[in-house]
Amino acid sequence: MAMVDAGFPMKCLVCAVSCVLGESGDIQLDPTLEQEKSASAVMTFAFDSINKNVMTSSTTGSFTLPEYDKCLEACRTAAAKLFDFFRLSVERKLSKDAKFMDINIA
Repeated sequence: MAMVDAGFPMKCLVCAVSCVLGESGDIQLDPTLEQEKSASAVMTFAFDSINKNVMTSSTTGSFTLPEYDKCLEACRTAAAKLFDFFRLSVERKLSKDAKFMDINIA
């Protein structure tokens, strides 16, 4: 977000989301260190803001392919919500800047 605020030219934003897979197969997003230590797997995925494609990922632990896919989709959904938050934050900032500069950006 700081790069967007600074006006740095970018093709897209990137958002990373982590999750853990519990022994019973449950998924916890944004895990604590304790949750990571007790998990059967820890996964982190970074997505682009345009198509929500995976740009990179990191996994540790044991998991099945269906568990991996389930974690991937849970993290993709969370990333989409974060991108919505990023957009709202930028819109609010631009709106405040426009009011300060007394211009209409409608």
